[in-house]
Amino acid sequence: MLIISLVSAGCFPRGPELVGDQDPRACDDAFDDHTHKGSIDVAKFDSFAENPGESPAHVDFFVSFVAEPAIRQVRFEDGAFYEFHDQWLWFRLMNGVNACGSSANPVSGGERFESIAAIEATLKGKVELPLDLARTTGGRYVSPTFYTLAFRSEPRIYVPGTMFRRDDKWWFELEVSDAVKESDLVSAHAALEGVLPAGSTLFWRAISPEQSELGTRLQRGGGVLSTRVLRLGEEP
Repeated sequence: MLIISLVSAGCFPRGPELVGDQDPRACDDAFDDHTHKGSIDVAKFDSFAENPGESPAHVDFFVSFVAEPAIRQVRFEDGAFYEFHDQWLWFRLMNGVNACGSSANPVSGGERFESIAAIEATLKGKVELPLDLARTTGGRYVSPTFYTLAFRSEPRIYVPGTMFRRDDKWWFELEVSDAVKESDLVSAHAALEGVLPAGSTLFWRAISPEQSELGTRLQRGGGVLSTRVLRLGEEP
């Protein structure tokens, strides 16, 4: 059994991709994975917020297939259901359903789970864990595959982050350890702005030194994002 320690919110486990024979471009959308795919309105966004009733409201998201416009998708995660981005991947796999973007084989012939807590209860005390799941020293279960596909695959499969809304202002952050390439950031921004209510203007907030350097280059270089960069602590 692998036990790992995540020393900060921006430190992700390194590991090989969990590989199977599933078509990573296929996705069973009939399965309710507690995400919202595509265009979203204010009411739906607020219903998914991790901090209901507070302002700014914020919701975790990920963009999949960021480098492929024809199949690129945006998914918002229900904040009442998920605490961490990777839980989406292993919730699907543990329920016998493929995880869009991954070729990993789902767990077959097992029981079906209604929640993350139900899966964790089943795994509690087990020495051998299914899939590539690892138990951290803090007791959280994590799939290194999600973070491998998000941060170490080429082309990049997932771009995870958090969307914020205060009134009619929208902005997003990526993970603090995400040394995102300009091309992926521009593509993710376009995908995200495209699913917000019509007429919305979306900003990106840089939250690390590396991201701030990229923000400076964008501001100097022109283009859509040259006027859409925020610094740590700033809002539109």
